[in-house]
Amino acid sequence: MAINLHSENIIHIGEVPKLPFMKGRGRRLSCATLYRWINNGLRGVKLETVLIGGSRCTSVEACERFIGATQGGSPAPAACRTASQRTKAVDAAKRQLDAFGI
Repeated sequence: MAINLHSENIIHIGEVPKLPFMKGRGRRLSCATLYRWINNGLRGVKLETVLIGGSRCTSVEACERFIGATQGGSPAPAACRTASQRTKAVDAAKRQLDAFGI
């Protein structure tokens, strides 16, 4: 899955070690480890990145997907719905209930 620049939280690769869930054994990850994950991957999974204005960037969601995929489980869940998406879903559910007479 590619990074969606419109809906994901883009961060510079140097900010990744500061993410709370990216700590290895209680320590911050080194830049060398991050670049190894980007170039070579870990357990067959590469950390997704994009090049923006000459700077290597990733997203918080891409980091979550990477951690989920390398832990042997399914990728991390997608980001929560926006307020407008929730409103549309509620309206659709109300229409269905009305159609059933509930």
